[in-house]
Amino acid sequence: MTEPTKSFFDLLQVAVGARADMGRVRTDEEWGAIYALAAKHKLEALVLSALDRVPAEQLPSKRPMMRIYADAQKVRQKNARFNAELQRVADHYAAAGFPGVILKGQGLAALYDDPGVRTPGDIDIWLDGRTRDIIRFVKSENPNVHELFCHHIDCQPFHGIEVEAHFWPSWMNSPFGNARLRRWFNAQKSGQFAHIVTLGGVVAEGDTEARPSSTVAVPTPAFNRVYVLLHIYRHLFQEGIGLRQLLDYYYVLKQGFTEEERIQTVATLRRLKMRRFASAVMWVLREVFALERKYMLVEPSRKDGEFLLAEILAAGNFGQYDARNAGLGTASEGGKFFRKLRRLARFLRSYPSEVLWSPFFKVWHFFWRHTH
Repeated sequence: MTEPTKSFFDLLQVAVGARADMGRVRTDEEWGAIYALAAKHKLEALVLSALDRVPAEQLPSKRPMMRIYADAQKVRQKNARFNAELQRVADHYAAAGFPGVILKGQGLAALYDDPGVRTPGDIDIWLDGRTRDIIRFVKSENPNVHELFCHHIDCQPFHGIEVEAHFWPSWMNSPFGNARLRRWFNAQKSGQFAHIVTLGGVVAEGDTEARPSSTVAVPTPAFNRVYVLLHIYRHLFQEGIGLRQLLDYYYVLKQGFTEEERIQTVATLRRLKMRRFASAVMWVLREVFALERKYMLVEPSRKDGEFLLAEILAAGNFGQYDARNAGLGTASEGGKFFRKLRRLARFLRSYPSEVLWSPFFKVWHFFWRHTH
């Protein structure tokens, strides 16, 4: 582990309250390297949260502090805008006959010690309705749909905020695993649509615009213990995953659970063949965020965890910094297909079911998209 990476982990542990200080004074050059890693993982605002906790003598000088403060304010303003927009999005689809649950995003931000430090991306909403009806409605509003996938369709942006309408929260490459996952989603569905919370209260200094809160449905803690882990699992295979998503899961687990709830969650993960991945994630959460043993679902695996952490550090937020993905966006469809299979081959030994089923899933999905 390099010194900047170790210092970055120290900072993250201060931010979540796992340690009291950074251990030693860092130079401005070292702070620059730390902040570059924070940006790579979309955790810039979390840096300011950490600096609010450290002793004054460990703070960076005025110039880097000003940049950190300015970037954090932008994230807080964005959070306030997203929270206010959630109500409009939920009401829009409910009026069309599709009640929704807000997945990930702002619902997870509400679990943070300071909800304003989580960098938002888009709004994901799980709609209650038949897949064909949801697709037909979205296309009626936006005929030039950018993306149609087996579990979501891109919608018309709401005031510049991208929205994804989900018919299923996620998927698995294995048809057998996907069938088990969908049965689990259906069994959990009513509880998610009934779990109503109020999201808001994020205010940035100098923000004079009124920011109303939103009262919307979000997933329950039991659902998120499986779903957020699955979200990390999916993106690991697709293009890569960063520490922002691991921090989300840290706060999901920090809500706590009973031993019976832990056993139920692990049983679901076993059925989905994600037990080994859960062990890897527990190790990463312990190493990076100092997650306590009482919040772990399973025993951490050092071997699998080290492999996963190396992938995370190489990829950055959704693989945007992974040199191995260079040129993927301009490759032909066939080129993308084979490059993605080559990427998946790295995970064959650890997660064989999802890797071996991936080519068949991609072929099936190609024909599914052209019939919907």
